[in-house]
Amino acid sequence: MLISITRLHLRSIRYLPMFLLENFFIFYQLKNTPGLIAGKIVNEGGLGFWTMTAWKEETAMKFFRNSGKHQTAMPKLQQWSDEASLAHLTIPDGPLPSWFQAYDWMKQQGRTSQLKDATIAHQEGRTVALRFKPRGEYIFR
Repeated sequence: MLISITRLHLRSIRYLPMFLLENFFIFYQLKNTPGLIAGKIVNEGGLGFWTMTAWKEETAMKFFRNSGKHQTAMPKLQQWSDEASLAHLTIPDGPLPSWFQAYDWMKQQGRTSQLKDATIAHQEGRTVALRFKPRGEYIFR
């Protein structure tokens, strides 16, 4: 199965309400996209957020990524975020990996996204926060 991991950090708390509203609609789109196996979302502390989704195939993930509310939200996140990264990997079918595995994969294989106002860490290619304390996990199928 294909695992897609994303991490983003909002530049300011003022973007949080709009971010949460966009995520409400994206979540609805995600749950209704054929090919999704499962997913989970977690806060890393403060304004940092992670997603992990498992897909039956890459084409299903790309269909979700390039359509609907997800597609229209991406330009907004480029302005709202000061750090954003992603990683994709293929693993055997089974339960979703832990957030600590995702953290390690992002550190090793992640790539940063282009952002309007990136932090120095992001500009230097660091894809994860130095401290990672996942909390408030939400799992969906």
